[in-house]
Amino acid sequence: MDRKNVGQAFMKGSQLFERFLSLQTTAVALMSNFGNLNQRLPELENLSNYSGLPMHDELQRLVIVKQTKSLETVLQRLHTTMSELEDVVRGQERVCTEMASLIGQATVVGDAAALIPGCAASPDQLLESLQDVWYMCRDELCLKHAVISKVSLAMEQQVFGELQALFTECIHIDLTRQAALLVLNPAEILGT
Repeated sequence: MDRKNVGQAFMKGSQLFERFLSLQTTAVALMSNFGNLNQRLPELENLSNYSGLPMHDELQRLVIVKQTKSLETVLQRLHTTMSELEDVVRGQERVCTEMASLIGQATVVGDAAALIPGCAASPDQLLESLQDVWYMCRDELCLKHAVISKVSLAMEQQVFGELQALFTECIHIDLTRQAALLVLNPAEILGT
């Protein structure tokens, strides 16, 4: 077993998890942005809010068009962010497969369970941590996709509020789990 490659694979898995968390933060902010913009639409559609202004019909139409374009832009950015999250989760899967292959090449059965010199965890523990984190991210991504599939420009605010709460909860990401703690601290774990 090439211990150096196992360590490098673990580092890559750690970087992917950090990327997932960063993209997730972006997605939550975009969802909030969408909600703020969408919440203004009913007031913008109320003609009485424009009645004292010259050319109020035209002004209202222009404002609504601009708001709708902003909503569409935010929704598109949210979908782009979700695609990036998918790429990260696929990358996590590849790293887990690569690391399992590296560990599987161990010539002695106990070799995979033995600590790497200077490392606080065995290769098996490192792999298990990466797999746990990958499963958390994969499940969270599925939930977020299910929520986003329900989001539309025509939805009621109450329904959107419920979806937004579900989207921001991060139900499957538990940063207190040992796997997450290991993956978020690769230098400490690998002794580098």
